[in-house]
Amino acid sequence: MALLANSDSSAVEPAASGFLRCDGVCDVAENVKRFVFTVLDEQRAEEYVPGRYLILEYAGATGQVRKACYSIVACPTRWQVEIIVQRVPSMGLSEAMFSHLMVGALVRCVGVAGDITAQRMSGLDSVALLAGGIGFTLPWALIREFRQWARQGRQVPRTTLLLCTPSLETVPCFAELMALELCEQWFTLRIHVTRQSVYQDKGCVWRGRPSQAVLDALDTPQGVVICGSQAFVREMHQAMTVRQGAARYFIEAFGPPDSPLPSDQGNPGTVRMKIPASGVEFDAVHSLTLLEQLEAQGQKVRSQCRAGICGACKIKVLKGECRREADFALSAQQHAAGYALACCSYPMGDELTLCIQRS
Repeated sequence: MALLANSDSSAVEPAASGFLRCDGVCDVAENVKRFVFTVLDEQRAEEYVPGRYLILEYAGATGQVRKACYSIVACPTRWQVEIIVQRVPSMGLSEAMFSHLMVGALVRCVGVAGDITAQRMSGLDSVALLAGGIGFTLPWALIREFRQWARQGRQVPRTTLLLCTPSLETVPCFAELMALELCEQWFTLRIHVTRQSVYQDKGCVWRGRPSQAVLDALDTPQGVVICGSQAFVREMHQAMTVRQGAARYFIEAFGPPDSPLPSDQGNPGTVRMKIPASGVEFDAVHSLTLLEQLEAQGQKVRSQCRAGICGACKIKVLKGECRREADFALSAQQHAAGYALACCSYPMGDELTLCIQRS
């Protein structure tokens, strides 16, 4: 597993290689752990800000190098970062961390990205934070920063956290959330339990997914943060803009983009893909993203999150069409100018000509 290295490995040069050292591990909910790391490269310490995310690199079971992103939920000291990880039973990174990562071990960090930080909310009167499952981590980073502001006497936006969770046992930091709900006037908590049997709505706990009426009734937030799976983010964004279209939106989605069109709607043919700058042409299929197919052809495309949130894999469509999915990082102006995100766009039609950014 390329992610992990022994702390006494003589082959490792932490500061030069961007390694983090695990200094603490504890449970914060069912199948959810908090990890605290020390940044070993002092020159990069300023990059680590709550709300941004770490890009950790690892090799899967096949040996293919993969990346996974985790929100920084806090920086206990200038040299430390804290993340919260949900266990996913698979051969992926979260399973490896639960099974093997112990205090003293080293984790390779290949970058820090994202710009949804508390500072970007400065000056807003009210903020709505919508989180699905472990998408809670980004809102939690913002809430903890707001709590620090309040203690320092700084202005804090009226903040509502609307959290959708399968069960109460899976809510990270539940006691801290309840303490904020009970003690802080600027904070409102609303938990929607989607799978566990809850016999009645009571206090801040509600049954089922939030209705359109619930979202419409939010206190006309000036800022809206949405974080969760691709499906959750898309659903919440569409629902919120019905009544809250004037708000500033800050969106992060985790996981891969939506699966291709169902087979009965798909096109069995191919698309002729052309990259004039490199002279490369090949037949692309409709069922794989542009990024996957460009990389398979040896075309190096700059990319980070592979989920449509960082914008690193921006390309320009010079001719033809592509189906765009969950490309939240692009503005309406960029869409109009022909830009797309390679990680969550699929080829359409008979021919597609692209201009790509090199890695």
